Amino acid sequence: MKFPVSRVVTALPVLWFSLTLGKSEGLDSYEYGEKLRLQNLTVNEDLSMTSGVVKSLFEGFIKKYKKVYASPTDKMKRLEIFSENLKIYNTLNKAERGTATYGVNKFSDMTVQEFKEKLLKFDARTFLQTENEVYDAPELKSMRIPTRFDWRTKGAVTKVKDQKNCGSCWAFSAVANLEGLYYVKHKKLKKFSEQQIIDCDTNSGGCYGGYMTNAVRYIRDAGGLERSATYPYKARNQACRFNASAAVLRVKGNRFLPKNEKKIARFLFKHGPVSVALDSTAMWGYQGGISHPSEELCSKNSEDAHHAIALVGYGVRTVKLNGVKKRLSFWIAKNSWGEDYGEKGYFYLHRGDNSCGINNFASSAVIA
Repeated sequence: MKFPVSRVVTALPVLWFSLTLGKSEGLDSYEYGEKLRLQNLTVNEDLSMTSGVVKSLFEGFIKKYKKVYASPTDKMKRLEIFSENLKIYNTLNKAERGTATYGVNKFSDMTVQEFKEKLLKFDARTFLQTENEVYDAPELKSMRIPTRFDWRTKGAVTKVKDQKNCGSCWAFSAVANLEGLYYVKHKKLKKFSEQQIIDCDTNSGGCYGGYMTNAVRYIRDAGGLERSATYPYKARNQACRFNASAAVLRVKGNRFLPKNEKKIARFLFKHGPVSVALDSTAMWGYQGGISHPSEELCSKNSEDAHHAIALVGYGVRTVKLNGVKKRLSFWIAKNSWGEDYGEKGYFYLHRGDNSCGINNFASSAVIA
């Protein structure tokens, strides 16, 4: 993930979601911008680092995710962070309005600040200045579409990838969109190169951040995009080594979509997966289910977006919430944190009320 202004490393985006460090380098409060501050969290059981429950969970976490720490001191620090993160998950679970659960995953020994510094660098305020005319064709106003649709079942979506410790979510989002469009046009599924975009798009920052639309413009101007087989992913910035003769996919330009989820769904159904950006606060501890966090915990504001993903489908599910049956509409989001994240690499987000700002940055390439 990452969306900065340029390749200047020091031009980091605002940290909208952070944890405040206490004197012992542990975490004693949870802070969301200036909107929310929860201190002395009340939980149902002892979640301190000295708790036997927490220690057992931490050892299981180490084993499952094959964690290795530099020293006993480092391990103790990670245990302290882990225990405080459990309190945050508790808060997210209590505030959840959908069916999602939040808890231990591979990021649970990282502070939110560490997590963002490694993976989230999308500065939406700069992105807003690059917007072009919005694509709002008549088809998006009246076209009838099915209640449920999933491009994965059509063969248009490659396996979930892992950006690792590189802020390249923007490149993965763009490529997921392009892979889907290529399949729709040619009925062939190919894996395209995120690394070429990271290395060669000089208007973005590689692992320090970028934009999906910049990636598409770069591909258009460079003359095409290679497959990942000829330009494999390295999760770091390198010198550009694009080989035009190996390019397989070519593009004409971008389409910015209306900030309307019904229209985005219609576009997705007709054309293919869509690139989006959002506030990923709730995604950090996500384990599964349909996520519907409150706006205080996951902002709808354009300025708060800091992660890019791809929408590959949508649906409706009947669930029981507090003993009452409800129909929850949702998006199927392909993430780039590996298959061991969320639901086999996917994140399900409530659809219909711009949850986490999901409709603010929807876009798609136009392939040649």
